[in-house]
Amino acid sequence: QLAREINREIFLFTKKNIVAKDFELVNQMRRSAGSVMDNIAEGFGRGSRLEFIQYLSIAKASASELESQIIRSNDRDYLIEAEFEKLNSMVLKQGNKIGAFIRYLNQSEIKGTKFINRTTINTQHKTRNTKPSNPKHKTRNAKHQTQNTKPSNTKPKTRNPKHQTQNTKP
Repeated sequence: QLAREINREIFLFTKKNIVAKDFELVNQMRRSAGSVMDNIAEGFGRGSRLEFIQYLSIAKASASELESQIIRSNDRDYLIEAEFEKLNSMVLKQGNKIGAFIRYLNQSEIKGTKFINRTTINTQHKTRNTKPSNPKHKTRNAKHQTQNTKPSNTKPKTRNPKHQTQNTKP
């Protein structure tokens, strides 16, 4: 909700005549503000706690980028002091909230909806050193993959044609 509010405030600020002419800064500010919102939403939509944390980290970095751009706007006299204080405090608050949420998720045991029906133990192979009953059986997990190393009863063919035997009947 705060990211959405900041996005709206940044858009209104960048529409003003004095800053609107600084196209590069306006573009960067709008993209940074949108990135915070978008990365929070995308991370949540992934359905995995760890992926959510990753996207929240990106959102936090975008908030820091936006903070820098607000400071730049202030240095260029695009903001009056009250506007600067309002925008800067909103972005700082947003970064702090994202950081606190990341810390909470890092301590959480919740895996996310993506992993709700998955188990951690492979039911076919409960230990790593157990050989499957069928030596030709291969599993998808490379740690449990077995190969039939029994030598075959046929002689290998030589590649040199002079040494190959031919079945010729008189």
